Amino acid sequence: MTIPVLIPLGNGTYRDNLELRYLLRSLDANAGKPHVYLMTMCAPDWINPEHVTIVSLPDPYSDCKDANLFYKTHKTIEKYHIEDFVWTADDAAIMQPIDLENIPVVHNHRPNSMFYQQPTTKWRSRVKDTLEWAKSRGVYLPHNYECHCPQKFNGKAILDGMKDVSFYPDGKTIYTTWRVATDSWRDSVSQLDVKRTFEFEFDDSINNLVQSELCSKPFIGYSDATAERVFNRLKEIFPNKSIYEK
Repeated sequence: MTIPVLIPLGNGTYRDNLELRYLLRSLDANAGKPHVYLMTMCAPDWINPEHVTIVSLPDPYSDCKDANLFYKTHKTIEKYHIEDFVWTADDAAIMQPIDLENIPVVHNHRPNSMFYQQPTTKWRSRVKDTLEWAKSRGVYLPHNYECHCPQKFNGKAILDGMKDVSFYPDGKTIYTTWRVATDSWRDSVSQLDVKRTFEFEFDDSINNLVQSELCSKPFIGYSDATAERVFNRLKEIFPNKSIYEK
């Protein structure tokens, strides 16, 4: 049996949870049909409880999304005694057959200097603050790890490593914090090697997503600006109901 997948879902969703639906279909088709833990108070009614454990947890931190992600995941690991697992947001999909046990450690391709010189958003500021926190622990990272694609972690290592780490109110970013806390940041690959990102509304390559050359990387991610167009393509690639749907 393959390792489970943990997916946080905001308590307040839209677009009929199509992001989640196509992620689950991609797990069914390409990732060995793992059991899924869906962490939310607002699970869609089409979820099949035989293959998805709904972990009813609130978003207690209204001013910090990352803190909610830490909170939900740590509570789920504790409750279900989860060891190795894959963690992913819902706005991703797996485009090739993969072994979840052997997903590489992935880093953000942009240089850390960008986050120091241009902390123009709250997220970039949190990345910079997380890098500074790592330095305070004697860890000087060549990259940050906010890759926004599925990543493997160990639950016990996370809980042990996070015992003395506050994730609120300072708002650390989740992947980089876990990598440092579990000492699993070395030997990483660039997200450009494993993920195709559709970020801009007028990216014409979305129209050709079904073609094999654009599925040559195992993961895709996409923004709100491109979501509807990506859904049209994913519907062609994954037209059939998954085991995760009623």
